[in-house]
Amino acid sequence: MQIKNNYSNFVKPEKLAAFFNKILNVAINNKMSLDLDGVTPVKVETYLDENSLLKTIRTEASNFNIRFGSRISATYHLAKHALIPSTTGLDFDLNIDQINKLSSYLREANQVISNPKSEIQVTISQEGDSRTIIFKNGNNVAVVLESFGSIILCSYR
Repeated sequence: MQIKNNYSNFVKPEKLAAFFNKILNVAINNKMSLDLDGVTPVKVETYLDENSLLKTIRTEASNFNIRFGSRISATYHLAKHALIPSTTGLDFDLNIDQINKLSSYLREANQVISNPKSEIQVTISQEGDSRTIIFKNGNNVAVVLESFGSIILCSYR
């Protein structure tokens, strides 16, 4: 078997980096992460009882305050869940519709979290020092972490 050394179908790293930087800019411009200036993290009492925790998270989500822990995490989830599954023939550029879709991603996640009809599943870590809360509404799922009183959006799809 002969392997051809034809790399014409590979994406150039510079083009891929530029593409992810565009997504990163959407995350930054929409203040999607806790590591940005002007973003106030959501904090709760450590070891808050489950009902109070859920009430606080839903209240904060209704004000669109639940965010990713970092801009890199936000960028990754935007690319993985918001952009690529809805795109065919991706040419590693963003059109206005894709930018709008990315911009609404955090708002949609917070709407699922704050929706009183969302199903909830809470799990406690093995160490007992954090909780993962899954909010499911139809096909939409938001995953939130509570750890040492900090509330972080882990994923939304």
